[in-house]
Amino acid sequence: MAPKKRSKAHKDSRETRSQVAARIYSERRMRSEHFHHHNLFREPAWDILLHLYQGHLRGRGMKIDSVSLAVGLPATSALRWLEVLEGKGLVFAYRDEGDADQIFLRLSKRGLSEMAEYLDRIALSDVTSGASLR
Repeated sequence: MAPKKRSKAHKDSRETRSQVAARIYSERRMRSEHFHHHNLFREPAWDILLHLYQGHLRGRGMKIDSVSLAVGLPATSALRWLEVLEGKGLVFAYRDEGDADQIFLRLSKRGLSEMAEYLDRIALSDVTSGASLR
């Protein structure tokens, strides 16, 4: 019985993290649209981490050009930020055997762990403050 409880708890925490990540990503976009200043609230590193986390939840790496497009950065700026994140050990780049011309990105083990811990803290904060995730 205990393994089922652990796997259900793991699934629940994964779903909660997914909800928190999606909410943060959506709120960032709404804020920029509301103030009509898409560059005013720019946090490229954070946007990239959120995007890669969502890719992780879908079980896939993200192409560099799609990351650049999703976070609203020119390719050269996205590459600079990706180098910073890779240097911090939060992401890694790789080539897929099926599409060797493309470079894909994923959160590293450390990046994934830090994102999960942070999203758990946000979810816990939401629960203790009475905020709803739904």
